[in-house]
Amino acid sequence: MNRQFVLEQWDQFARMVLPPDCHPIQRKEMRLAFYAGIKAALELGNFMSEEGDATDNDVELLRSVHAELDKFTEDVKGGRA
Repeated sequence: MNRQFVLEQWDQFARMVLPPDCHPIQRKEMRLAFYAGIKAALELGNFMSEEGDATDNDVELLRSVHAELDKFTEDVKGGRA
């Protein structure tokens, strides 16, 4: 399989949030941040899967990450991020 899922997601994200005339440096920095976020999410998954079955700590970590992302989403919507 040669599908470039992350690239597809980046293209969709960029079309939604970047103005067509945005500066190339802004586009580059946004792309770096987008890919870094995907990488961080994969690292979280790798960290959790090292031990096999999910532990209580894994579940708590996921809840914490979910809450952190929910707060960030609300901050974005409220103009605070």
